Amino acid sequence: MFNAFFSNIGRKIKIVTLVFFVITCVTFFIGALIMFAEGEVGYGFLIALIGPFTAWLASLGMYGFGELIEATSDNRKLLASIDHKMSDNKHYLSAIAANTSHAKQSTVTSKPSVITPIVAQPAAAPAPAKPAPAKPVNNTTESEPSKPAVTSINPLPVIKDAAQESPDKEQLYLYAIQMLEKRNYKLAYNVFTKIRNYKNANDYLEYLKTLI
Repeated sequence: MFNAFFSNIGRKIKIVTLVFFVITCVTFFIGALIMFAEGEVGYGFLIALIGPFTAWLASLGMYGFGELIEATSDNRKLLASIDHKMSDNKHYLSAIAANTSHAKQSTVTSKPSVITPIVAQPAAAPAPAKPAPAKPVNNTTESEPSKPAVTSINPLPVIKDAAQESPDKEQLYLYAIQMLEKRNYKLAYNVFTKIRNYKNANDYLEYLKTLI
């Protein structure tokens, strides 16, 4: 119950100081009016001018003390918030470092498989057709056998290994991890954008957006 009277003490000191200043000024003005009513005009002006000025000087110290306490309390809250955010970032970075070390250990540099081109064997040429018996004519000549048509067979194209792109992505991934460890966040972000959907590149991109 009593804690409510002393919570946010800096603001309360400032409010009490302002109330005290206003009450003092009103009191001096009433005293000046009384002096005017009694015919003491000089004393009345003196009280009306010097009284509020004296009250203002007396209130400066208390008001500044309240302002100092309030600023100290705000700084303490701000530092607590920053400390909490830094601890969260440390946990997140440690988790990323653990995933990175695990990925480096499990990475195996595999050589790209070489696929030998498949060359189709030419088909056997068909046997020559027997010549038809020639009809008797004046000039008896034997008809030459028809030559078989030669079919040109082109070899099949070389099949490109689609898995050859994975070593390039892996090198970019490891390079981006090195830039992240060196705190070159902008370059690491640019490299991760080139290998989206590869391993946990999207998670690194979301994290780097908060740092850039």
